[in-house]
Parts: sequence; C-alpha cells; structure tokens
Amino acid sequence: MGDAGFFKGTSAAQDSRFSDKEQRLRKTLKFPPEFDLKVDMKRVNLQVMRPWIAKKVGELVGFDDEVVIEYAMGLLEDSSQPVWTTSSLFAISHSSDS
Repeated sequence: MGDAGFFKGTSAAQDSRFSDKEQRLRKTLKFPPEFDLKVDMKRVNLQVMRPWIAKKVGELVGFDDEVVIEYAMGLLEDSSQPVWTTSSLFAISHSSDS
C-alpha cells in the first residue's frame, strides 16, 4: 500500500509491443529514388492534380472511389506531415500489387 504513488514497470514507449506500426511498415517498403526529392507544396496546384489522382484511383481500385480520392487529396493538402503523405499514398497504391 505504501507504493500507491509510484508506478512500477515500463512505459508504452519502452515496451516493444507498442511500437510504431507505421514506422515499421515504412522500413519494409522500398521507395523509388524520386521520393527523396523535396517538394514545396505551396507551389503545387492541387486542383490540377485532382483529375490525375481520380484516374489513377480508378485504375488501381477498378472504379472511381470518392472516399479514396478525398483521402489522397486530404493527405496532400495537410502540410503538417509531408513525410507521412508519400509513404501513406505509396502504401495505398501498392497494396493491390500483393
């Protein structure tokens, strides 16, 4: 009872069972060399890219899936995590290959 104010054991960060699954996935994927290039997303016109994304989603999924298209556009518009964007889109686009 005297140890009520002291937490024993390990934290979630120290326990390997609670590792970052996305980081582990990114390590297993092989990215093309073009992914190493940095892009200033402020200079990219995303409305020009939308038709290409819709066409590519249609090719990969087999039909125009608005949810996937909006998800891809949302990832590109979110400037807070640019590194995650490319790996997320790459994982989505290559998930149908396996």
